[in-house]
Parts: sequence; C-alpha cells; structure tokens
Amino acid sequence: MIMALRKYCIRCGKQILSEKPILLLCRECSIKEKNEKKEEISLVLCRECFRYRLGKRWYTPRTIFDNVERYIEDIFNEKIVKILRVGYETGSKIIKLNYGICDECSRMYGGYYEAIIQLRGSDDFLEREEEKIISMVRLSYMPRNFISKIVKVKGGKDIYLGSKKIAYKIVRSYDKKQYILKTSHIFYGIKDGKRVSRVVYLIKEKGVNDG
Repeated sequence: MIMALRKYCIRCGKQILSEKPILLLCRECSIKEKNEKKEEISLVLCRECFRYRLGKRWYTPRTIFDNVERYIEDIFNEKIVKILRVGYETGSKIIKLNYGICDECSRMYGGYYEAIIQLRGSDDFLEREEEKIISMVRLSYMPRNFISKIVKVKGGKDIYLGSKKIAYKIVRSYDKKQYILKTSHIFYGIKDGKRVSRVVYLIKEKGVNDG
C-alpha cells in the first residue's frame, strides 16, 4: 500500500496530499502557473568572482554561497522550482544563465591599477606588511579593490592596487610615529579633458636604510 505524502505548495503554502514525492505545487497553483507568462531574465555570473550582471550593470552579492542554485535563490528571493536547459525556473521567472568576466576581473587581469604601495624595510617587515595588505584588500569587497601584481624590487616590494580608495585606507592604518610615510603622484594621461595620475605611497620601516 502506497502512503500519501503530506507536503506543502511552495507557492501558496496549501497542504498537498500526494503519492508523488516531488510534487511542488498544488492543483490550483499548477493550473495558474501554466496560464501565466513568466518573466524572462538574463543573468550573467562572473566565472572568476561572485559578481553578477542584470542588464548592463554588475552587482556585488549580499551573501556568497558555494552552490549556484542557492546563490540564484538569494539574488531573486524566490525558490527554484525547475532546472532548465538554459537555466532555472522560479515561481514567477525564467532565468537564463550565462557565464562571463565582470569589469573588475577584466581590469585586474589586464594589469589595471590606480595606486602603488611601496614597502621598504627588513625581510620580516616586508613579509608581515604584505600579508596585512592582502588581508585588508580581501576583506574590503568593493569595486576595484584588488591587487594587480606584487613586484619585488631592491630594498622592498611594490604592491599595485586597483583602487586609490583602498590604498588610502591601507596607508591611513599606519602610524607616522612608527613608519616613514610619503605620498607622490605619477601623471599617466588625460581623461575627459582632465589630467589623470596614479598615487604612490611609501611605507618605510624606520631605522632601515634611512639614508
């Protein structure tokens, strides 16, 4: 004897008694869904990070999941009811899913940078401060907050950053009484009729090659 399973409609919450374990909609909602034309939405996920594009704009997600289905449900605040060949179906939408590269990742891999932090000091200082800067960038998940490259130079390391804002925030965390801090600018072009420059910050350990 097959027992009827007690489940609930994911759309209206009505109790369903059915022998089918995968039934998600009650009879009334199922009929209504067939008669409704669902909104079709094109969603692009960046294959390198967690950003997504709707229309022409890229967005940073509120929450990061390791599962695409949960990620999509969080974006649209709807449960997925069906997996499609082109994407997913929710109660009110057909979501066509594609993958691409967001603007920020494109800039990062293209070597884009707005600021350079020059670390100068002992090996212990360089290792400690490099880890600190990497951690601050990772925890500040905002547009252009990325490290383009880290270059080892004589006496230290140069860290190339995608954003002047994150570079300024990092430098502000250093005490002038403990470190030698200097700022300079490098002119590199004109945009919209205005001079554009990159900012260079020096963070130097006191007592090491000060001369």
